Amino acid sequence: MPRHRACSAGLDGTQKGCVSQPGACGLAKPVPRPLLAWEVSALESFSRPFCATDNHPMKILFDFLPIALFFGMFKYAESNKDWAAATATEWLGFMVSGGVVGIAEAPVLLATVVVIVATLAQILWLKARGKKIDTMLWVSLGLVTVLGGATIYFHSESFIKWKPTVLYWVMGAALLIGEVVFRKNGIKSLMGAQMTLPDATWRTVNFSWVGFFAVMGCLNLWVAFNFPTSTWVNFKLFGGIGLMLVFIMV
Repeated sequence: MPRHRACSAGLDGTQKGCVSQPGACGLAKPVPRPLLAWEVSALESFSRPFCATDNHPMKILFDFLPIALFFGMFKYAESNKDWAAATATEWLGFMVSGGVVGIAEAPVLLATVVVIVATLAQILWLKARGKKIDTMLWVSLGLVTVLGGATIYFHSESFIKWKPTVLYWVMGAALLIGEVVFRKNGIKSLMGAQMTLPDATWRTVNFSWVGFFAVMGCLNLWVAFNFPTSTWVNFKLFGGIGLMLVFIMV
């Protein structure tokens, strides 16, 4: 098989980073500079549900299952507060400060337990099937366990409300550090095969996502601490996903 040169073009039009690579039909294709493993995993985690090459309905459902179950349990418990308080006290009494869960905090505590179990079940399921577990899924499990545990023990929903914000900021930081420190564009690495854009445009798109995640983190905190918990739960499922879809289409 003939070999040819695959190069990446700089903004000045010069070629750099050329490597010799076998090819087909004598056509050279650019070889993107590889991202670090943690960058790839972090970017794949948030982009997979919206990626055209991995858009199977069951996969999307799997990715959003913990959020959906959190929403479902909260809404059910909110509509059955006496049951929720009794069940939470029975199940979680040994874990909570004082041993008794009140009516007001029971819905979010039960929903928190559900999301912890669901996230752990995702990892165990992937492990059992020999699938790759994304770094961001491990991060999500760590956050939901620590912040969720604090929510349960202290009877305070404030801790679990921070989880989406921390995840948004971690994903934004992954993109920012990749671009600024390692000179590697995460969005281009994920979507470069689907479209061809100038490097300057890829940088703009990359920084746009950084800004989006930064704003979403702040918006989550604003909704979480200025509106009722039920409003925040609605925003967590419908608002977060909806705004991301709007951002992608725009």
